[in-house]
Amino acid sequence: MNPDLAEAVARLLDERLRGLRIQHVRRPDAWTLGLQLQDGATLGLCWEPSRPAVGLCSWAWPKGTPPDVLKTHLASARILGVTSLPGESLLKVDLSGTGAASLVWEPLGRSGNCLLLGEERRILWAARVLGGEFRTGQPGSLWLPPPGRRERAEEAPPVGDPGGYLKGRGPEELRAGLLDRGRRAALAALFRREKALRRRREAVLGDRNEGEAWATLSGPAQALLASGGLNRRGESSRRVTDYGCDPPQEVMVEMDPARTVLENAQLLFKRAQKGQARLRETGRILELVEDNLRALSAERTELERCEDLARLFQGSERVSPRPAPQRRRELPPGVAAVPLPQECTGYAGKNAQANDHVSFRMGRGSDFWFHAEDYHGCHVVVKNPRRLEKLAHDVEQAAARYAAEHSGAKPGSTVAVLVSQCKHLRRVPGSPGLVMVGSARRVFVDLPWGG
Repeated sequence: MNPDLAEAVARLLDERLRGLRIQHVRRPDAWTLGLQLQDGATLGLCWEPSRPAVGLCSWAWPKGTPPDVLKTHLASARILGVTSLPGESLLKVDLSGTGAASLVWEPLGRSGNCLLLGEERRILWAARVLGGEFRTGQPGSLWLPPPGRRERAEEAPPVGDPGGYLKGRGPEELRAGLLDRGRRAALAALFRREKALRRRREAVLGDRNEGEAWATLSGPAQALLASGGLNRRGESSRRVTDYGCDPPQEVMVEMDPARTVLENAQLLFKRAQKGQARLRETGRILELVEDNLRALSAERTELERCEDLARLFQGSERVSPRPAPQRRRELPPGVAAVPLPQECTGYAGKNAQANDHVSFRMGRGSDFWFHAEDYHGCHVVVKNPRRLEKLAHDVEQAAARYAAEHSGAKPGSTVAVLVSQCKHLRRVPGSPGLVMVGSARRVFVDLPWGG
């Protein structure tokens, strides 16, 4: 916009807006501002360097989340008039009634900006804080108008046609800019969601490959049982014939020397069961991930053709301020925090009194409770604020492993960990740390050697 056109637009706006009151303030993105007037029209301002625009819009603006200073000083303000700076493409909207003196729109290319001025031209708010030597836009400083300069007009100003620019080309440019920026922001958010889903798919595929390897251990386990000498210890491997293959073939089965042949076979059967369970769970998760990826692909196609501003800027209406930092709570003596995946919260006791506190004071009815069966050890409570029927597999395994590792079980052993909910626990009178469990199931954990 050249200075001649800015002067003509200011004159047309002054005739159209003088005396009107601003009802609502809209700021859908960082480059635009919409002032909804009492007659239903919206004065739109855009200061994006590549496409500055101004216009009176009859279409519905997306609401956005303007700063509080704009809502305080612009909503319910009355427009006294609109002027332009001689020799410069700039518009100044004079205000009254809320403490703000004027709103200045500066379509100055790379230095384009929008500023709210108070008394004595002091800046109350600026869309951009620039690094210039004389004009920075820093709130609290004085606003200095740019030096006057007269450029050659590239087009004739719309003389005698109040709706020629403000209701035609200006609103079209504002809408085109909003659509372009809204599509780019929505597609960028969708790409981040797709990237997270692909990362999850890769992780689940890794778990699935491990489950497939475990699921094939039932054949070697049966062959190990058929090889005889089930009570022997000290063997690190044994060559057996796997009759589950077609044709049967000899395989080398790795064993734990500290266990008997029978115990090693039982351990292989357990891992085969875990592998089958993991295959079922990962299959369900992969199917869900693929469905979500297909849905995002369809959403991407829809967004690329979307012409609905409310659809593109729907997330901006729900932006909430950053919550205030909370004071960190100190845990009671003897209670430790348990590291768990998926940002879950867990606590464990280090002694009998702490176990009693964790199970009956910190644990609520729907919270999950873990303890190594047949061993002295810590009680682990995993908080369940959403009242889930079952924890996620990785969270449950992490809590069970913590309970097993902090028990009297020996390294290299398989530990059965009881899993229940705090509502099924009862105290043993006169014995802190001892509980009676009304309903529980078992999760098996393999402890590593040297742990």
